[in-house]
Amino acid sequence: MSTKEQRSKLIQALEEYLENTSEEQLKKDWEELEQYNQYGPEMEDCLELGRQHCMEMMKEEDMSLKEDYIYENDKEDYAIVR
Repeated sequence: MSTKEQRSKLIQALEEYLENTSEEQLKKDWEELEQYNQYGPEMEDCLELGRQHCMEMMKEEDMSLKEDYIYENDKEDYAIVR
């Protein structure tokens, strides 16, 4: 099964869960899972650290770099182009 198919099934399962689960059960489930939302950095911070790490590694290997900026949906995405 491809990643796209897996993602599609996950989204479908989530939609079914949200459509078929009572408000009471959603609150109960959230309370049980809330503890896992307390740890670690935000995803955007992880991505930025990864981007910075890649830039540093490429500089250490003396690769020529050009940093392009791509704008989509009013958010800034990065593409590293050699």
